[in-house]
Amino acid sequence: MTTRLQTMLERLGSKKSGTMSAGNLVVSPSWIDYFCACKRKAYWKYNRRLVPRKIAWNLVIGTWAHLALEVYYRDWDIDSALQAVRAAIKEFRCQHPHLDVYDENQFHLASAIVLGFLTAYAQYYCWEQEKWWVVATEVKFDGMRLMPRVQAKGRVDLLVEGPRGLVAVEHKTRSMITGGYLQALPMAYQSALYPIAAERKFDLPVHKIIYNFIRKPNIRQRKNEEPADFIRRVRQDYSDRPQEYFYREVVRMTGRRRRQTLDGLTQVCKEARSKLRATEDPLVAYYREPTACTMYGICEYMPLCLRGERSSVMAMYMTDKGETEE
Repeated sequence: MTTRLQTMLERLGSKKSGTMSAGNLVVSPSWIDYFCACKRKAYWKYNRRLVPRKIAWNLVIGTWAHLALEVYYRDWDIDSALQAVRAAIKEFRCQHPHLDVYDENQFHLASAIVLGFLTAYAQYYCWEQEKWWVVATEVKFDGMRLMPRVQAKGRVDLLVEGPRGLVAVEHKTRSMITGGYLQALPMAYQSALYPIAAERKFDLPVHKIIYNFIRKPNIRQRKNEEPADFIRRVRQDYSDRPQEYFYREVVRMTGRRRRQTLDGLTQVCKEARSKLRATEDPLVAYYREPTACTMYGICEYMPLCLRGERSSVMAMYMTDKGETEE
């Protein structure tokens, strides 16, 4: 590994998104998405650090899938990746020994998806071991100067070295992938943040980002079907129809796109800094965006917005001790 790459991997930290650190605003891709969608939602999650007590199964599946791909690309070994996922599933089960019927079904579905997709995935992209030189997996960046008084943090899922520089690979688990969603990817702040961060902080250009999509299956566990049989059925479905489940979208970040995205991000950061310095009621400064309440299902913070911070509502949430950056 080159000295520059080693330096990049050693620059780690622990600043929180959406907060000020030594007068600098700290931003991450997930915080930007929340703040742009709804200021109040960003306030609950990042300023107050409140997360629902209800299990977020999409997040669980995403976390396990990222772990599987991290170990797979680190070791180029399916068995090691499956072993790591099984350990994570076992740990989750120990932490949640008593699940209701709904969560029990979701647990088996999440386990089946993550244990089922990897073998078919490795077969579908078998050419990677010859053409991809993996620089690092799950590269965390923190405290990188993005612009004056603004620092960036986040995590690149996978860095691959190519002839023109580094290629970033971003893993995504989704139930469906629409054409409109793919068309909007070049305008996503995440698509520009990684190249900008690499150039400003590490002098390592990222000339493109590959969004690596893994679709969740539509099949569900049958009545009285054993979990092991369900996992085998999901694995077989992934193997039989890989083109239905695996898809990649390449986003090339031209200089013009980066400048336009950076200009937009500058305005977002200016507004965020003004709210952090505001002396008014934070629920006034961080106003609600009603159109976002049902944009992706029902917002998990709707009870707080509707009923306020009464004890019965606050019992639905807990304080987040850590933060997962994307």
